[in-house]
Amino acid sequence: MFLLNGSIAISTNYLENKIRPFAVSRKNWLSADTVDGAKSSAIAYSIVQTSIANGLNPYQYLLHIFTALPTVLTKNLDADLTDYLPWAEAIQKECKYAHGAQGQLSLLDSVDMRL
Repeated sequence: MFLLNGSIAISTNYLENKIRPFAVSRKNWLSADTVDGAKSSAIAYSIVQTSIANGLNPYQYLLHIFTALPTVLTKNLDADLTDYLPWAEAIQKECKYAHGAQGQLSLLDSVDMRL
């Protein structure tokens, strides 16, 4: 198929490298004792990976939402949180990597997830 379409990659190495952090992390998730603990781990992992996919520094993004959201939610539990999503313009300005998206680290490069 790739011979007929030059935009299709010959190798799947790129995709395999993109899913490797998820596969490596599965071993770490075996320590989740409860379903709620596993759900919490999945939520945290999703937030971090979504911030990386949007070109954000995950640490800066987590710091921002963990400091801003408690004050917003104590005022109004039904608050509109779209301003805190990784693709929001204000978040992009505040939490974007200083050297651009090209210098992004994967989650496992930036955080040691071993127990």
